[in-house]
Amino acid sequence: MVSEEVISRQYESVKQNFPKLNQPVRVGEVWEISGAIDVIDDENYPWATYDVKIIVPKKYPEEIFSIARNWRANSEKIGMA
Repeated sequence: MVSEEVISRQYESVKQNFPKLNQPVRVGEVWEISGAIDVIDDENYPWATYDVKIIVPKKYPEEIFSIARNWRANSEKIGMA
């Protein structure tokens, strides 16, 4: 299993770019990170938000993590209001 030290260190570097991600939580033999990732345009306006759950496998980094997501559009910006 990936150590808490490794997960915490990598989470802190990712958190700088994705501040809506929550702290990692150990679930059995894997780690889960839930939260949201915004899609921002060149004018710094948010177009969409992905609600995500990142699952870090016990053999990470030998095995790649998986991401489950849901998408929410900013309806005002893309003319859906």
